[in-house]
Amino acid sequence: MNIRAIGKNSLGKALLLGAAAFGLFNTPAAGAANAYPAEPIKLIVPFSPGGGVDNLTRIIAPKLSAILKETVLVDNKPGASANIAAAYVAHAKPDGYTLLMASSILAVQYSLGKHLSYDALKDLTAVGRVGYGPYVLVTPASLPVKNFAEFKAYAQAHSKSLFYGSPGVGSGHHLNGLMLADALHVDASHVAYKGGALALTDLLAGRLTYMFAIKNEVSQFIQQGKLTPLALTGAARAADLPNVPTLKELGLPDEGFTTWWGLMAPTGTPANVIQKLDAALEKVMADPATQKSLQNLSVTPGFMDAQAFTTFFRSDVTRYAKLIKSKKIEAQ
Repeated sequence: MNIRAIGKNSLGKALLLGAAAFGLFNTPAAGAANAYPAEPIKLIVPFSPGGGVDNLTRIIAPKLSAILKETVLVDNKPGASANIAAAYVAHAKPDGYTLLMASSILAVQYSLGKHLSYDALKDLTAVGRVGYGPYVLVTPASLPVKNFAEFKAYAQAHSKSLFYGSPGVGSGHHLNGLMLADALHVDASHVAYKGGALALTDLLAGRLTYMFAIKNEVSQFIQQGKLTPLALTGAARAADLPNVPTLKELGLPDEGFTTWWGLMAPTGTPANVIQKLDAALEKVMADPATQKSLQNLSVTPGFMDAQAFTTFFRSDVTRYAKLIKSKKIEAQ
């Protein structure tokens, strides 16, 4: 009897071990992933409270909470050109409970940042893109141009006395301005300021010839007739500027850089967790109320799933890297 009992126990243990080996039973890690989310999720914002990215994130976070049925907390970690937040998430436990509201600055910093403690292409995984914002090419109303053709003629006639501003080296404002100067074969000088507001002040005063600005930065001045909008970056016209063509429509070889926002997670986050987050974000972005709220921030809703966002991000990194390298741009 004892021998038979021992035999049964040994057989039972063998069956259990075999089942575990072939994955017939969930491991604790798999079980945790399947139960996701089971605790609050931290959504890290690389900028200070009250700014554009923070406002966007605070629209998205409660919507995600409602779908995932778990609290999504917004946590601001500003500084170092968004690298503090990116590094924090890149080195976080890859369990889906620490996410990054990434923006186009992440693609820029891949080539421009120095001594970074993380590799955005290796240490971060795309979850889904939220949307994007075109830059608008504007000139002061005092400049004698009313459309892009007139601006091109003016720029080429005054090649040595053109100035464009930006809130800093490596910003989208800077790189778009540089790209345009190259496309028009003019010798425009870049003026870097310690913030976009200072650059706009000089633009409005006519001390700058042109500037690429995020649309919501200059909307009021366009409406007041103080700035003239000439072109937009990106693939499509903006709904609130229907008469302003894109650079591509105008025949330029490059559509320019847009600013964009999307969720990323630490590399190694379980695939089914990424899928769950991706699906939840897609539902959030399909909501007309969410779309309207983002449009009020001058964000064009443009959801991309994890796979499409991965391809898009890698392409953006490559485009920025090519320009930064060719012009030998260095962070200041």
